[in-house]
Amino acid sequence: MTSITTTDLLRILAGQQPRTSKELQSELGVSQAAMSRLVANAGQRVLRLGAGRSTRYTLAVELFGVEGEIGLFEIDEAGIVHEFASLRRAATGAYVVSGRDLPFWALGASGDGVFGDLPYFLVDLRPAGFLGRLAARQVGPELGAPNDPRDWTSEQIGRYLMRSGADLPGNVVLGERAAETANRATFTEVRDRGTRYPELVQRNLNEENPGSSAQGEQPKFLAHAEKAGHVIVKYTEPLDAAAGRRWADLLVAEEHALRILGENDFATAEAQTFHFGDRVYLESRRFDRSGRRGRRPAFSLGLVDAEYAGSGSGWSRMAAGLRAASLLDETSYRQVVWLETFGHWIGNTDMHSGNVSLQPLTASFALCPVYDMLPMRLARPTEALATTDLAPPIRRPANEAIWEDAARVAQTYWERLGDEASVSDEFRRFAARHAERCGTLVAS
Repeated sequence: MTSITTTDLLRILAGQQPRTSKELQSELGVSQAAMSRLVANAGQRVLRLGAGRSTRYTLAVELFGVEGEIGLFEIDEAGIVHEFASLRRAATGAYVVSGRDLPFWALGASGDGVFGDLPYFLVDLRPAGFLGRLAARQVGPELGAPNDPRDWTSEQIGRYLMRSGADLPGNVVLGERAAETANRATFTEVRDRGTRYPELVQRNLNEENPGSSAQGEQPKFLAHAEKAGHVIVKYTEPLDAAAGRRWADLLVAEEHALRILGENDFATAEAQTFHFGDRVYLESRRFDRSGRRGRRPAFSLGLVDAEYAGSGSGWSRMAAGLRAASLLDETSYRQVVWLETFGHWIGNTDMHSGNVSLQPLTASFALCPVYDMLPMRLARPTEALATTDLAPPIRRPANEAIWEDAARVAQTYWERLGDEASVSDEFRRFAARHAERCGTLVAS
């Protein structure tokens, strides 16, 4: 009788859908004990999917240039790096997250750690926005990747994370190399903002300072500022340009929006504007960082929705899908609906799915501090504000109270901007007109 070897097992698994132990025993003509020995002898070449009686087996393939498993790490608020799982890829194309006592968010919608593509929490770390494009232009050639990171494949994203993922948003790190360098990463230290911030703008213009790929199209850089800690700093073009003057108004408007939301019981990214030289800067404290080396988790609403609910577009719709799946509490849901309504009242036309972040709890998600809330409808510097009107949000029976409450806060917001000395006369007049309009609409 010909003995059955590991080679026979691998031959059957190659090109096949995942097989149960009983199916493999039948095809190979071996006992359960013999089957267990074959799997053990195959080592990391065989990948287990699921657990217990539902365990299936498939062939493992190379992932991001690595034959075996790749470590997944978290950095806690004290700055300690923990390996919590491993990532592998099956011959079927699935990505498999394995480990003991995995957090619910690492198991995905399937609940078993099997993902049809790169896990959502790693996709969330791909280069994006202004800084992402800078990073992509720097490392893309080494990865054989396009300059635009939106065109990157899962393979290119993974290789980027392993190569350059030591200091990205949130607290998840992929691979030993990135984990080992995570807490040795050097920060751009800033003590004298008036001198250092203009220098960092010049470094950005020279493409020397991409840093973490924070999302958003407005030019920005990352720094570790005295007293404020880790910050994201947006900046304008020179103020003698129309775009510079308009964006100076908008950055002040963003600071005011975050301040008034904080007064209305929302956690917000603490923000402050500065005027140095011929530019205005908005410094926002990062909520995904803790102290000097610690980090906190944060996942974008859009990718969490895509994994668990698939609700589509719109903050409220995605939040409703997650609430229906018991993955978002009622308070967070209502906060998201309120924020979207307020955003419409103030003309925020950039409420995309990456501009809301969620933090994982024990078995669900909650809203992270608010950021990037400003009247983006006004971002075109060629548009005369004197003839611009903002459309109010749709009023529905289900959101009547939120509609009116958000309108009252928006009225106060515009009143304050109408009295703000640091914005242009044109912007103050616009703000005063819309403060009156909000009040009229609510009273009607």
